[in-house]
Amino acid sequence: MNVTELARRLRIPVQDLRQALPKLGFGIGSKAHKVSDVVAQGIIKKYKEEPQLFEPEKEVDEIAVAEKTLVTGPVEIPSRLTVREFAARLGKPAPLVISHLMKNGILATLNEEIDFDTASIVGSDFGANVTRQKEVTTSERESDLADKVLKMIADDPGKTTPRPPVVVVMGHVDHGKTSLLDAIRKAKVAEKEHGGITQHIGAYQVVHEGKLITFIDTPGHEAFTAMRSRGANVADIAIVVIAADDGIKPQTREVLNIVERTKLPFIVAITKIDKDGASADKVKTDLASINLQPEDWGGKVMTVPVSGKTGEGIPDLLAAINLVADVDTDKLLSNPAGKLVATVIESHVDPGEGPIATVLIQNGTLRQGDFIVAGPVVGKTRSLRNWNGELVKEAGPSMPVVILGLKAAPSVGDILESPEDEKAARKIMKQQEAALRLMQMKARESSRTASVIAGKSTTGDVTKLPLFLKADKVGSMEAIIESMKVFSFPEVRPEVVGQGLGDITESDVLRAEQAGAWVLGFNVSVNQKVAANANTNVKTFTIIYDLLDAVKAGLEEKVGADVVEEPIGQARVLKVFRTDGKNVIAGAKVTEGVAKAKAKVRVFRSGKLLGNVNLEQLQQNKQNVGEVALNLECGLKLSGLAGIIEGDTLLFVEEKLVKRKLEG
Repeated sequence: MNVTELARRLRIPVQDLRQALPKLGFGIGSKAHKVSDVVAQGIIKKYKEEPQLFEPEKEVDEIAVAEKTLVTGPVEIPSRLTVREFAARLGKPAPLVISHLMKNGILATLNEEIDFDTASIVGSDFGANVTRQKEVTTSERESDLADKVLKMIADDPGKTTPRPPVVVVMGHVDHGKTSLLDAIRKAKVAEKEHGGITQHIGAYQVVHEGKLITFIDTPGHEAFTAMRSRGANVADIAIVVIAADDGIKPQTREVLNIVERTKLPFIVAITKIDKDGASADKVKTDLASINLQPEDWGGKVMTVPVSGKTGEGIPDLLAAINLVADVDTDKLLSNPAGKLVATVIESHVDPGEGPIATVLIQNGTLRQGDFIVAGPVVGKTRSLRNWNGELVKEAGPSMPVVILGLKAAPSVGDILESPEDEKAARKIMKQQEAALRLMQMKARESSRTASVIAGKSTTGDVTKLPLFLKADKVGSMEAIIESMKVFSFPEVRPEVVGQGLGDITESDVLRAEQAGAWVLGFNVSVNQKVAANANTNVKTFTIIYDLLDAVKAGLEEKVGADVVEEPIGQARVLKVFRTDGKNVIAGAKVTEGVAKAKAKVRVFRSGKLLGNVNLEQLQQNKQNVGEVALNLECGLKLSGLAGIIEGDTLLFVEEKLVKRKLEG
């Protein structure tokens, strides 16, 4: 019998029949069109006995179930997150969360961000106790990354071999860090030994007595900040620079505290010994006063007097580094054939080559053509360059190398790894490419929005100046916002689109850029590279009145300027040479000020305005000129007004933009 005919006889939909048969023990194929007469009779009998078994299963309305199910336990969220992420943390379907947002007057898509307050309101609809997640500071992030690096290397069961030591140079500003590194570079290049430095790479290697040493170029380098927080996890040895003519300073104490806390072996380089008044003994005395006894005074702190200017002591310093490395040989081990682990020490986007990252290999070997992941960024190593800018095929432990081929510039401090296989890497790459396209699309949309906001963000006739504020304390923030209330002028006013406590971060700047807002900080700091790369105003202040003055200046820029006409001179028409309709050629004499070719001209007769004319040409001695001085005669070609006669007065006027001032 045909299955369709059987369903008709039973008066049930054919799909319901097909769904019920396997559960009732009638094993017919899901695509079978016919059943035997014996099976058909069995199905009919079963239907007469238990017709309810043939009823289709009711589909569970997941949205309705989720609506009624309350969230148990606290839900931790950051200060901002996407709707998709919030739904996942609540354990609710995203469409349900979106519908609740709409009920609260908020239209947001899956990938749009909402703030903590909004999330708290929506979370309460589901009975959730929404709490603010502790923000991870930069130093905590760096520490987490450092711990991850150590664990990854420790978990590598392969054979370890000695690697070159990694040396970081630290110290107080102007104590000669850069000069010391330059002296090391020049000495090695002059001797034509293996090594060198490229100023933009941030790291280089030298050879001393047949042993390779890696230096991280920290002066003025962003990697210095990351390294200070990670300490021994990136560098193996520190050189603490102290100037012989200056002694220990506050920043020197900070560096010494870092190396002691991280148990990082260090050498004190006493610099500027060539200067008048320099005293290495004074530095040693300062060290002894803080319980850091120099070696030659019976202690354990190795000190080496050096001069970056003359090169004196540089070989001794390199020998001291090798000595410390020999003592810690058991710690300077890695597995070149093991899992790739590297740390990003520099990153930027080159206009010609794209994203570029300098990494320090800590374990394993990075090869050209490898698939890599650095933080959220993936790619394939298109090329590798060493510290000399030379192309290399691979880079082993303790070697700094420049990578081309990443899809975006990673963050300084990110860990670089290699996926287990090419298939996994390609999957990550596809996901990343899609994310990057989405980011670029959102960036284009936000830039268009920002241009509207920044140019003429208006509500009615009021123009707004969007601001993103960061302050050191809640009280400071309240004082700033309260003080800005006096700036609510009829035509323009400030609008705080975001605020927070603590230093200005890159994410703060990105959020401000999307809103076309200025970033203003009070008693906080900002990374100079972040500020330099920002597409908006990023300023910090230590005096509240300076911050308010900056806001007022921004408001005055928003209201623009008034066009003011300023008379610059007069001339009397001496003779009219030709008249052709509204075109006139005449001679005149400048009686006041000057006559300018680009000025507007008004014609007066007996003190009354006749009209405006265009000055097509201004001549003196039959030569075109830009300006004619007082008491000199000139020729003019005028257009736009008929009937000019001898004796008429020509008033020359210039338009100037005068910035409008706001009172209050």
